[in-house]
Amino acid sequence: MQVLFKSMNPDARDISGWAHERVRFVMRRLAPRLSRTTVQLQDLDGLRHGIDKRCTVEVVSQDGQRVIAKAQARDWKAALVLALDKCIEALKRTTAKRRVRQKLPAAALALGE
Repeated sequence: MQVLFKSMNPDARDISGWAHERVRFVMRRLAPRLSRTTVQLQDLDGLRHGIDKRCTVEVVSQDGQRVIAKAQARDWKAALVLALDKCIEALKRTTAKRRVRQKLPAAALALGE
């Protein structure tokens, strides 16, 4: 799995190494099924303080499906952790839906007999 990191903010670039490690750790079980994970960090209001750090995590699976999760927090690390949590939950839902769809034809055939 390829991990891409994007940010125009110099403070955010300082945590790029930590962000790569965190993404690889969180996605370790799903990594064989994923082709790319992109992390984008933005400071929404510049020098003012508050809940203004936004993290967007985009995951692309081997079959081309995309999952995008966004989160905002007071600091970069918290925003990344929240976005990764949302992304994992979305991937779990997507995987569960795919499993149900794959089982439906077999169940329908069993009912038809």
